[in-house]
Amino acid sequence: MTYSGFAFLGTINQTGGANGITRGVYVNPTLTAAADWRSIETSNNSGYAVYAAGTASSYFNGNVGIGTSSPSSTLQVSGLVIFTNP
Repeated sequence: MTYSGFAFLGTINQTGGANGITRGVYVNPTLTAAADWRSIETSNNSGYAVYAAGTASSYFNGNVGIGTSSPSSTLQVSGLVIFTNP
């Protein structure tokens, strides 16, 4: 199976009353049977797997893991962590 990249260059122009949520890209998979699945998976050796520019907040629902695929708390980091004061 061959996978190809895609570019999403849409303009979201919501005018009038704002009803509900406006999304640029929305992924809502229907899981029928899988022991280990991902809605979106990236695998790259350079650049950014996820990049958000601008001042908008990012929201993650559920547990978030860095260096682990099965976090057991709100934020779980596995590995060396360095904090600096800019």
